[in-house]
Amino acid sequence: MVERGRWLFSRPGALLASARDWRVLETELPLLAARYGTLHLPVEILSANQDRIVGGRHAEYLAAHLAGAHRVDVDDAGHQLMSSHTAQVAAAVQRAVARVSP
Repeated sequence: MVERGRWLFSRPGALLASARDWRVLETELPLLAARYGTLHLPVEILSANQDRIVGGRHAEYLAAHLAGAHRVDVDDAGHQLMSSHTAQVAAAVQRAVARVSP
């Protein structure tokens, strides 16, 4: 699964789109992060231990700054958890829904 993701990400169009995203994040991410403390909603953070695109530090930061966030470290996982670890992703969605459902 990690190899397939690497192939998809290395396409010229995907690389260009990613570069544009990162460029925007330089200015926009600090503005967004400054408001994390104002959010009051169920947050599930899945952190993949083999993710070379978004590392574990992002999950650590989110967990520390989002009140009530629930973090799960997923072993043997790369960036595309939705494709490779569907059971863990579905369980995270169910946990979030359970926290807001009467």
